[in-house]
Amino acid sequence: MSLNNEKDIYELLNDVEFDVSDEAEVVMNDIEKKKLKKRVKSSIQKYKKVNGWSRKQKITVAMIAFVILGTLISPKGREVIAAIKNKLFFNAGAGLVSTTEELYVLNEPISVKSEKEEIIIKSVIAKEKSIQVGVWVNRTGNINLTKEEYDKKERYEIYIKTLGGETIKPTGGAEGGGGEYSFITTSFQTEELLKEFTLVFNGHETDIKLVKADEKNSYDEVGGNNTDKDILIGANKYHLQSNTYITFWSDEETKQNGAHYIGYNKENINVIGNNSSKNYQLQPSPFDGSGKEFYVGKDVKEPLQINISEIILDYRLKNPVNLKIPIPKKGETIEINKDIFIEELNEKALLKSIEGTKGRIELTVDISKYRKKDTIISIMSIGRKGWAIGAGPNDTEIKMGVDYEDLSVKEKLIGKLDMKIVNITIIRNGNWKFTVK
Repeated sequence: MSLNNEKDIYELLNDVEFDVSDEAEVVMNDIEKKKLKKRVKSSIQKYKKVNGWSRKQKITVAMIAFVILGTLISPKGREVIAAIKNKLFFNAGAGLVSTTEELYVLNEPISVKSEKEEIIIKSVIAKEKSIQVGVWVNRTGNINLTKEEYDKKERYEIYIKTLGGETIKPTGGAEGGGGEYSFITTSFQTEELLKEFTLVFNGHETDIKLVKADEKNSYDEVGGNNTDKDILIGANKYHLQSNTYITFWSDEETKQNGAHYIGYNKENINVIGNNSSKNYQLQPSPFDGSGKEFYVGKDVKEPLQINISEIILDYRLKNPVNLKIPIPKKGETIEINKDIFIEELNEKALLKSIEGTKGRIELTVDISKYRKKDTIISIMSIGRKGWAIGAGPNDTEIKMGVDYEDLSVKEKLIGKLDMKIVNITIIRNGNWKFTVK
């Protein structure tokens, strides 16, 4: 199955007979639409395997890296970008960006090495009175740390020195890691737009010079792309440490009803040199939190022909599917055999049964009955504390459920499980071919 097993378990939230209902669409006025333009949404589930850690202890670098970076410049305000009224640009540290504001960016990532650590200053983005910095750090031996050892290790120090000698301390930030690389994102409030300053990280001083973002008016101007299955996918490449990095992006994440995340597996991406006809092997970028960036092991100057055969689409439903189902006793299985219809995605699945095991309640969903030729419903996530195990090309069932101890008082009294399907993950087959220069 193409979707990683690390995405088997989701942590979720709350809600009780079998019922599928629609929620009213909210009509927005002009003021509300303007407010909506400032909303940023990004999400990804990507778990790093860390020695000695339980699944719940694993720190989701991807979520921290991508979600936090998104708060300043993310292209995820899809209601806004759908009309392409915003300017678009690609930045190596931030990916595809859409904005109505004037932004200044670090043109290329900066690598700083010392005896103890390697620092990649990957993203610096400034606008009027604010700066956001994204740094990746490789510390020798981090990969073997247990959670307890990782929690005790020395914290990072980061601040800005202006050309006038003023020191600016962070106003916010987050850190993720536990493996070989850690990601630190930091926000600063400034009195004015700063285009030049010194970034101090763990005593290392690096002069930063920002340039105005190279804004474009269309996806074709941003980079190579192709549309299949009504989904546009594009990519850009950049160079760092004698390697060529390829970052993928899509208009789907900017559509009003589009996926809020698109993922890629290297096994489903073919990269051929346009001049040499060489087949380049992709590897996941070691300092990327989005799951959209890969590298080839050399500095490639020639254009690259990209062919993608499969993508992973994660949808956050605007109209969650309400399920109200009898709660089985422990050891009891209740046959349901009713359709689940996800109207906004035009997808169906069959809720087969609900079973009470020793400590938890387990729902079985059969995806084979309504399975489309090019689409697999892989995960259904419920809006409460619980779990889900996905399906794949050779699987026909999705498992999801909750523990008995997590049932609400109301559910116990009326004897019905009340929950919502709030997220759907789909594996989509297609043929996206384009050239990255």
